[in-house]
Amino acid sequence: EVTYAEFKVLIDNGIALDAVIQVYFRDGLGNTLDSLVNNEAIVAAGAPVDSEGEVLQSQITERYILFSSERFQNLERAESAILKVCFSTLSNGSLPVKIRADQETLIGIGVKAGVKSD
Repeated sequence: EVTYAEFKVLIDNGIALDAVIQVYFRDGLGNTLDSLVNNEAIVAAGAPVDSEGEVLQSQITERYILFSSERFQNLERAESAILKVCFSTLSNGSLPVKIRADQETLIGIGVKAGVKSD
């Protein structure tokens, strides 16, 4: 029996765009059973840029989301997970940035679970 689950989200954003991330867990009919975060979105800041709008380095964001055993039980019926990412320009578009084909945003999601042994 799972007593808790902790999801870890690691984002390595090498694009000069902010990213808002959500994961939806769905059953075999496509119905959403739950989402990774309920009230507070996962926001990954865009990579910092120089005065010319060129990316200086990637921006790392790490977030932990705790699920209770009851909430985690909802996921037992999940057959798929849908990752939704929305990008927006830095500083509400007031700072010009350059986006290049070799830039990327990497997103890793893992889960650690506590179990009750009999």
